[in-house]
Amino acid sequence: MILATVSGNQLTIRTEITEAAMELGPEKKLSLLITKAYNEVKDAHEKSVLGMKERMSDLAQSLGIPPGLSEGLK
Repeated sequence: MILATVSGNQLTIRTEITEAAMELGPEKKLSLLITKAYNEVKDAHEKSVLGMKERMSDLAQSLGIPPGLSEGLK
């Protein structure tokens, strides 16, 4: 009922709220749906950052960069 679109830079660039979501009323249900959508975007961002750190670490290792030096890439 609520769709949040996130850019490649992890910025929320669009939020769509369906008519069905609006009909639930702002007091409780709609507020809960918006909060849930926000938390899902936040979780997706954290997973994306973790994945990027892992890929950067793998890249550093494949280039022969010692583990201590690759910490600066995070």
